[in-house]
Amino acid sequence: MDETIRTVSVESQAVINSTLNLITLYGFSVLGAFVTLVLGLWVAKWASHFVRRAFGRIRYVDPMLVSFAASVVRYVIMALTVIAVLNKFGIETASLLTVIGAAGLAVGLALQGTLSHIAAGIMILIFRPFRAGDVIESGSIHGTVKEVNLFFTEMATPENVHMIVPNGLIWGQWIRNFSVNDTRRVEVLVEIAAGADVAQAKSIIDSALEADPISLSNPTPTVVVQEMTDNRIQYQAAFWVKTADVAKAKYEVAKKLQDALNAAGMKPKAAEEITG
Repeated sequence: MDETIRTVSVESQAVINSTLNLITLYGFSVLGAFVTLVLGLWVAKWASHFVRRAFGRIRYVDPMLVSFAASVVRYVIMALTVIAVLNKFGIETASLLTVIGAAGLAVGLALQGTLSHIAAGIMILIFRPFRAGDVIESGSIHGTVKEVNLFFTEMATPENVHMIVPNGLIWGQWIRNFSVNDTRRVEVLVEIAAGADVAQAKSIIDSALEADPISLSNPTPTVVVQEMTDNRIQYQAAFWVKTADVAKAKYEVAKKLQDALNAAGMKPKAAEEITG
């Protein structure tokens, strides 16, 4: 009986010793891994908020870019934390990083076009060559910008047709922004009858431009003869207007100039009137 008790006692002591050895061997690793995980998650959250605050103080940085940068920082730190936790348990992470790198390369090659649009979107959001509401032209693309995000730019054509353009198609070409400047130069053509007083016609056009509220006095408008034929003389009037008045100026000012010339009897005659 005593022998049995001693045997049980020895086995119990062996179990206890084994347990203590396991706790000693892995307990600190588990504790270290837990501390590393908690600390890594806290650092990731703190870094994300820091990036948001830092970028948020920069006036011209788009909020979408701020959110994207904060998310990238957060997930990078979280990934490094997971790798550190695995190291605490003695797991070899070199091969894991190799597999992740190969998978990332494969995904990057498969999504090469998409990634290029994301890169273009980041460049557009950083340098801001245009903003929502601007009228732009890039290659064959023309319209009013509605919204810009990381993947594409939403626009409306002059006919008010909704258009979605991948950012890579815009960033990879020249960009003309018709809305960024407060004023723009407008050119219109007006005509008088052949044989009319050229100097008088120019004086009439100058006076009409000076009196028109749409045409700005500075810079000074210019009027030159564009073309002379057997039945008409064509003038080009170049003047400056506010950007918002461009569309109106091309029609209204041109009509006022032509009406002023017609009222002075300088209306162009048809070919049969001249030869007859």
